[in-house]
Amino acid sequence: MKYLIFILAVLAMMWSGCASSNKMEDQSTEETKGNMDSSYEIGKVYLNRDGCEIFIVTEGENSEKLYPVGLNDVFKVNNAILQFEYDLSRAPLPQGCEQCRTVVLRNVTRVKR
Repeated sequence: MKYLIFILAVLAMMWSGCASSNKMEDQSTEETKGNMDSSYEIGKVYLNRDGCEIFIVTEGENSEKLYPVGLNDVFKVNNAILQFEYDLSRAPLPQGCEQCRTVVLRNVTRVKR
């Protein structure tokens, strides 16, 4: 009987520990999603210019030249304006794109102006 009570007590402690860690994970996920809204960039697509097959120049004070890896062909339109989020990539830069940062775009939408 003592062993049964001991086992039940250990299981109850383990269960309560898992429940609190899940709450912490949920909070951090919500915070990340909340911060993602402000991280959208807007940029203009350039094709076959300056020796680089494709690159995007972002707008704003901190303008960057980005080389998008794996960009869907739908968005590969010269002078198209895109809204997107991005993550840095370790993919190598092709020749002619040395001044760019290699990125993977996500949540891409085309902006009409």
